[in-house]
Amino acid sequence: HERGSIDSFPAASIECLQNHKHPGEDVTQARVERRLAAILAADVVGYSRLMGADEAGTLARLKALRAETFDPVIAAHGGRIVKLMGDGALVEFASVVDAVDCAVEIQHAVAEANGAAAEDRDHWIEGYRKAGLDV
Repeated sequence: HERGSIDSFPAASIECLQNHKHPGEDVTQARVERRLAAILAADVVGYSRLMGADEAGTLARLKALRAETFDPVIAAHGGRIVKLMGDGALVEFASVVDAVDCAVEIQHAVAEANGAAAEDRDHWIEGYRKAGLDV
């Protein structure tokens, strides 16, 4: 069998593909949709320490940070939140430029908010200061 042809797939894989094809569509003609994406991974620095010091205050500040900064900035840069994990998030962008611009804007906004909240250190979230970007 020719390498990469449908005949080189195990029978179980072919059956799985056939069960998930559109009616009338030949599995050998099915096309896999692929796309490139930039993924921004962000989390709150010092989250465990902050939760240990003041769980309710930390959660309230994180909720406010998401509503006032994180979510609107992501939307403004065309991002889509893929997954939220306590203090972290995975965000998808169609453009690396948009992802980087978004991360920088969030970091600047959090730094500014932290300066305003510096006198109340127990409720201070160092915020989405760490950010990684994978393409």
